[in-house]
Amino acid sequence: MLFVLVSTLQTSVHLSGENIARKGDAIHLNCSTDSVPTDKAMNIQINEASHNYIRLRNGVCFSSVSGGRCSSDVCQCSTKGLWFGYTYLAEHAEGLINITCAMVFGSRGLFSDTIQVQILEFRGPLLTTNATFPLVANSVVSFTCKVEQTFRKMKVQWECLGNDTRTDRMSTKYASVIKRIAYLRFDNQKCECIVDIDGYITVASIKIKISKNPIIFLEESVSCTSDLSVMLSCIISNELPEYGFDSWIHYYDGMLIRNLTGQTNGNRSTLIIDSCSQEDTGSYTCIAWNQYSGGTIYANKTVSLTVHKLRGSFEIQSVIFGVVAIGIFILTGTGTVIVSARRKFSNTIHIVGPHELSPSIPIYHSAPTSENIPQIYDVTNSGFLEIIDDSLQQNPSLESDEDIKSDTVYEEID
Repeated sequence: MLFVLVSTLQTSVHLSGENIARKGDAIHLNCSTDSVPTDKAMNIQINEASHNYIRLRNGVCFSSVSGGRCSSDVCQCSTKGLWFGYTYLAEHAEGLINITCAMVFGSRGLFSDTIQVQILEFRGPLLTTNATFPLVANSVVSFTCKVEQTFRKMKVQWECLGNDTRTDRMSTKYASVIKRIAYLRFDNQKCECIVDIDGYITVASIKIKISKNPIIFLEESVSCTSDLSVMLSCIISNELPEYGFDSWIHYYDGMLIRNLTGQTNGNRSTLIIDSCSQEDTGSYTCIAWNQYSGGTIYANKTVSLTVHKLRGSFEIQSVIFGVVAIGIFILTGTGTVIVSARRKFSNTIHIVGPHELSPSIPIYHSAPTSENIPQIYDVTNSGFLEIIDDSLQQNPSLESDEDIKSDTVYEEID
């Protein structure tokens, strides 16, 4: 009996690569076979159209796209021609694309394998903070992760400063916000926002930098009243074990006035001014320090002090000024001349002030005297009305004021 052994070779081609990619991403393809293809070559097709022909020749890998030797980051060939690698840049709009790897095996013909790749279009993730770096130690910082995409299911995961947060959203524009305390121990750590869109995962991250400077809490302005006390309090906040305060510095208009020693109690320095005066007006600077990695780091903050006068003394001065002003007004506003009269005569001259219209105001009259003595009421002063008795007006012999002027004495008429 004759036995005939027939050898059958099973040929297959296998293509592998990412099945989801973002527009503009590089898709890494690997096409392999179990037997050496004709010419040790393969052909890459995109949506059934030929894209790149890669061939191994004399141990060197060539590409039709580059027109020569393959760049190692673009295409590769195995030494026996059993597998080929290619990096394809997906510049397609969102949707599915078909990628095919085809090889020819002589009389057995062409064999191929195809994969489908989902192309996504979106923007982000963009990771930002509401504060600039380095962050202030112990401050509360907001981290925001923004994504703009088509309407697909999206998952966001945070790995940021010791905490993990997960959220699920269906949105075209989405922003995930978390808040964290920037403890000094988080310095140089990473904060990551991990976004999953239909199985496509992308990450945005930032490196955390935290300031080692001491944080000072101090009011911007303080006021006090003369002769009363005032207290300035400066507080330091940090996680470092070694810290302290230097002397307070008093300035006025930028000029150094004096150095003052505050009372230190833990992380607080207090400056007490027992009796405020105008000489205490100005700015007071608190200086704090801490030690980190063998060095000393300083920080300072300034408060402005305003000194006011006592309100009581101001009110007394105002009252005194008002009384004096009223007295001057009364003295300058009256126009009545009061004199003492000794004798009464029938022929008199009335000198009346501008306000003496009431019969209750006494009127004084001038009369002739036997003594030739000039009197101060012989001439009418400016601002007063001269009233002449009717009996004098009927006497034609009196033609001028000189006839009236004579030696007189005065008597008050009731």
